[in-house]
Amino acid sequence: MKVYIAAPYGEAIFVRTEVFSMLRAAGLEPVATWAVEANGEQENLLTISREILRSRWIRNRSDLTRSDAVLVIARDGCGGEMFAEIEQARFAALSIYWCGRLTLSAFDVHVRVRESATIDGIARAVGAVRAYAMSLGQNVVPIKKPPEGQT
Repeated sequence: MKVYIAAPYGEAIFVRTEVFSMLRAAGLEPVATWAVEANGEQENLLTISREILRSRWIRNRSDLTRSDAVLVIARDGCGGEMFAEIEQARFAALSIYWCGRLTLSAFDVHVRVRESATIDGIARAVGAVRAYAMSLGQNVVPIKKPPEGQT
């Protein structure tokens, strides 16, 4: 099962190290090209060309479209674009696993789990995604870490 990670841009290093590892250990495939490409600093959209912004938007939508579920890591005061991605996931009827700051969207019918955004809370949400994949009969064998240089 492919799982898109919707999280603040500044959380990229945490996402590609901790969250990717949790998902792979659970036999789930992380999908978040944005986290692989980001340097972990806050994004200043006003300094980025329109062409690059458009390509990033298309990349994120493509990642989301090819995913089976969405893991949300919502933090106070950041992550604006991720809420647009959550809305797209809702319209696509994807299962959403919510960790962290609660908003009205966290209570949508497609949100299966609400947890804290701590390591333990995220691990519980990943466990719920794994259980969902198993209920669909999907293979959830742990995924080995990709070769060095790939995330």
